[in-house]
Amino acid sequence: MDETIVAVKCISCASENTRFEGIVSQRPGRFQSGDSTLVQCPVCGIRFRHPVADLAALEELYTNTAHTTWPDDDFRRDHYLALNLIRYMPQPLGVLDFGCYSGAFLCKLPSGCRRYGIELSESASAVARQRGVEILGKTIKAIDAKYDNFDCITMFDVIEHLTTPVETLTSLSKLLRPGGTLIISTGDSDSLLWRLHPMSYYYYYNEHLTFYNARWFRWFAQRAGLRIAVQRRFVRDKVTFGGTLRQFALLALYDFTQMLYRCRVSRFVAGVFPFSKTLRWTVAPQLSAFPDHLFVALQKEESNENRHCDD
Repeated sequence: MDETIVAVKCISCASENTRFEGIVSQRPGRFQSGDSTLVQCPVCGIRFRHPVADLAALEELYTNTAHTTWPDDDFRRDHYLALNLIRYMPQPLGVLDFGCYSGAFLCKLPSGCRRYGIELSESASAVARQRGVEILGKTIKAIDAKYDNFDCITMFDVIEHLTTPVETLTSLSKLLRPGGTLIISTGDSDSLLWRLHPMSYYYYYNEHLTFYNARWFRWFAQRAGLRIAVQRRFVRDKVTFGGTLRQFALLALYDFTQMLYRCRVSRFVAGVFPFSKTLRWTVAPQLSAFPDHLFVALQKEESNENRHCDD
């Protein structure tokens, strides 16, 4: 697809040298925002929807989200990657989970850790409190000034819902103690399957507004004075061999159908199963076994005083 320069400022770095990538169709779901344009910034690497969705409507949606909307997964690879980092940090820790939902991750922390959360959903916040999580508020602005020395702050599958990623991560990094770690997981827009399906990838849920890659996190870390301690792709969900085979077959069928469409021969098989069904698919089937998520750990610089003590 030919990229066209559009007069849209990047929501991350404010560059006006942004590029139009195509139209992202509205998906079925709880939040309806209409079709949007996907814009990519060649300066920082972020991709984002334009125009911006109705943020007030989104906030209301999240506030009224039930604690049963998303399951408390016993297995989430990003949770265990984070726990593997945390167990090597000096204990006990003060850990803040930004967008903690019902506190599933915080409940997995070693005993003795102080558990804090920020969460919009009133229902999920209530469950988190029952689990021993201290909810500090719905947004960063609600945090009391005394909470500014966290050892670790986590953000799992949250940043893609934000339209102010730089401001949000900068504010969170200020809440870390010197040497503290900010852990983020999100989709990776540079993963192979995403690049093969640039406008039809499953990850374009209506609530997802911004899309990231390793390049953006390097750009942000340099800008914010943080060090990238860990950056890796991972498979988010637990999958079975049979489930993987089924998903692979569906994705292969989708790709073959799209090839028929591009070759203008789809009309000859439009009435033949399964093409009669797959020709109507607008979203590429998900292949859960493929590493299409990013896990990033950003470390705040140690203070000079701490360095001298270590020496």
